[in-house]
Amino acid sequence: MPTSDSKPRVVFMGSPEAALPVFHLLAAHPGVRLVGVVTQPDKPAGRNRRLTPCPVKAAALALGLPVATPAKAGDAEGMAALAAMAPELIVVLAYGKLLPRRVLDLPPLGCWNLHFSRLPRWRGASPVQAALLAGDPSTGITLQRMAPEMDAGDVAADSGPLEILPNETAGELMARLAQAAAQLAEEALPRLLAGNPPLQPQPPAGITHCGMISKEDGALNPVQETAEQILRRWQAMTPWPGLFGWLGGRRVVVTRLALAEAAPEQVTRWMSGGPVGTVFPDGHMVCKQGVVRLVRVKPEGKGEMELAAFFNGHPQAAGALWQHEPPGSPASPSSSSPSSP
Repeated sequence: MPTSDSKPRVVFMGSPEAALPVFHLLAAHPGVRLVGVVTQPDKPAGRNRRLTPCPVKAAALALGLPVATPAKAGDAEGMAALAAMAPELIVVLAYGKLLPRRVLDLPPLGCWNLHFSRLPRWRGASPVQAALLAGDPSTGITLQRMAPEMDAGDVAADSGPLEILPNETAGELMARLAQAAAQLAEEALPRLLAGNPPLQPQPPAGITHCGMISKEDGALNPVQETAEQILRRWQAMTPWPGLFGWLGGRRVVVTRLALAEAAPEQVTRWMSGGPVGTVFPDGHMVCKQGVVRLVRVKPEGKGEMELAAFFNGHPQAAGALWQHEPPGSPASPSSSSPSSP
């Protein structure tokens, strides 16, 4: 049985909760020695905006592992931290920053990234949200040897298609993908440690890109989007930044939403019963095309509740017009009209 010092030295680079299953796999794996973690700097969180470590940093500190949080992985601080850790292999999952060539060339066994899509589809920072917004039927995990161009490296392993479930949110899908990533990493680790895993270049056909998600991406605009598009946006933006807007003068986040289940004649009556954006007392909302049903909401400063409970406390909101901008804003829907298809 080899001593712990004789095991290959591995550094993990990751930040969010979705990276924890792979982190814990590496921390407990009998064939490697996890010698440190590189992750995002602490960020303000909560009402008091207190500096808070990301989930991976908190987990690493709990195990007594060295943690580096450089502003950039390739800056002087980052390179010094990596040099001290002396990794033979670097595993990356949702680290959140691009790695320069000097980092990629550092470990003799390479830098390997577990990406939450089946490359080359959805290269970039938000593959889960992009797949949901596009209505993709499935997604998956790709293990790629990292290259300077984002998510363009050769593929060492692929999880195969993972079906996206009806009404599944980004948070729920990420949790399933996180487990799939840990399983794929466990299966591929012996080949990575051997130093010569078979690699497959990504095909030039089918490349798509996705950018960072911003708070503004969560704005629900029934004037501009169909019911199906709004359902996809709710899926993609839950839990962050949330699907939000203003109803009866109050800012609310929609925490549960569904397509209207009704006969075509009922949908027609809803759509003729008020302008686009009307939220009826039963929770149905008229969209550019089709109708959705708001099920649960979280008003600003309050806990999550059924829409009916919100209407009980704010009766002026029942039958009101949904606004995707604060009331009184020039962009509020009171002066808008549906765009052309």
